[in-house]
Amino acid sequence: MSSGQGEHHHDEGHEAVAMLVRVVPVRLIEVSRGGCRLESTSRIGAGVSGQLAVELHGLMRIDDVRVARCQPRAGAGAVFQVGAELLRTRRLGRRTVRMAVRKIIGGARTNRAFHRQEPVPRA
Repeated sequence: MSSGQGEHHHDEGHEAVAMLVRVVPVRLIEVSRGGCRLESTSRIGAGVSGQLAVELHGLMRIDDVRVARCQPRAGAGAVFQVGAELLRTRRLGRRTVRMAVRKIIGGARTNRAFHRQEPVPRA
């Protein structure tokens, strides 16, 4: 006979799947094709992976990231600078941060004004 307290039941062949989620508000400082620089009031350990969700151009963009470094920002109190790698774990889609960056960088290249210097006519 058992009391039922402190017992753990585990059915063979039926694994429990779970996910631990922690929401950490961050400020997006810089972003490039391969990564981003964030600021947070929470320390985030190097190697931690998660999802970055940010609204850009009216769309919520989401991409998987892995923290490469986290260090206190000098003279800013309890603010941490976080360097994160944008992971390529899913297809490059319309709602990814990577696609938004690609469009922004591509648009900057095509919107540049190229000024051709004409030779000055000699009198």
